[in-house]
Amino acid sequence: MPTLIITNGDSAADLLQVAPDVTADTYLPWRDMLHSGPLTYSDDAAAFYVPRLDFFEAFGVERDGVRADFEARERLLADNRAFERIEIWLEHDLYDQLQLVQILDSLSRLHGRTDGIFLVQSDDYLGKQTPETVGRFADLQVPVADTTFRAATALWRILCQCDPTGIYETAKTPVDGFPHMQAAFGRFLEELPGLDGITRTQRTVLKLIAEGESVPKHLFGIAQAREDAAFFGDLGFFAELDAVSFCPASLVEGLPEPSRDAINVGSAQRNAYLNARVGLTDFGRAVYADSADFLSRNPIDRWWAGTHLKSGSVWRYDKESDRLLAP
Repeated sequence: MPTLIITNGDSAADLLQVAPDVTADTYLPWRDMLHSGPLTYSDDAAAFYVPRLDFFEAFGVERDGVRADFEARERLLADNRAFERIEIWLEHDLYDQLQLVQILDSLSRLHGRTDGIFLVQSDDYLGKQTPETVGRFADLQVPVADTTFRAATALWRILCQCDPTGIYETAKTPVDGFPHMQAAFGRFLEELPGLDGITRTQRTVLKLIAEGESVPKHLFGIAQAREDAAFFGDLGFFAELDAVSFCPASLVEGLPEPSRDAINVGSAQRNAYLNARVGLTDFGRAVYADSADFLSRNPIDRWWAGTHLKSGSVWRYDKESDRLLAP
């Protein structure tokens, strides 16, 4: 009975391969942080991953390697009938919940597979387990129902829409078959600019610096600890720090160079970035005090799922009043 396990990344895949209570023939790490960069709804897999190549290249990730990874993933899914059983092992956080929607939609809509598929949704982080403890999550395993596949495709379409209204409405109520999706979508909304023009993650950075923390590698760890369900990797987090540091009117000063140039080059540059001493600029203190708008002095050009946020067309989300504000 050949079995395929799909999970959130290499760390979890490596762990599951050596877990004594988990058995599979093939392990597929779903290497993509879908909470950042453009998302596209299409019947053609290439139409999805080509825009992602540009996004990853902006992170300093080698383009051909990402393309090869996406293409190998699609070949494996296209050959899904080689596996009698497919298990999807994912967590409760935003990173994994978006992967879950894409995986189920891809299997059912793009590759015609809805039978023999089982889902494990953990309420804890797989990567923090040991080979002896990770197998306990198999008790959560359930077969994926047809209604769950249909819901996944509807959710994926919502994520790929050109505005965030569908995500905003979905976050108001529980989603059948997806016990963690409402919270994940609610957290995702907070990565839209707020009334101050910055995201929740960027706001956390300012708060930590204002409280006295000045070292980037510590900022990352503390910010993760303050999340109910942490989802940022280090590269994504440092990109958020860069976005408020290397801009016309910066909020943070003290970084030697952008993380893309530092972290991917070598140990000396990496250490210089991670151990730099940063502080708030005068404008940073004004934005932190809610007396200035970051976007009043800075352009924006970024993707939030299918929504293109650009100067003159910025959706905002005010968490305090739970309001989605159109451009």
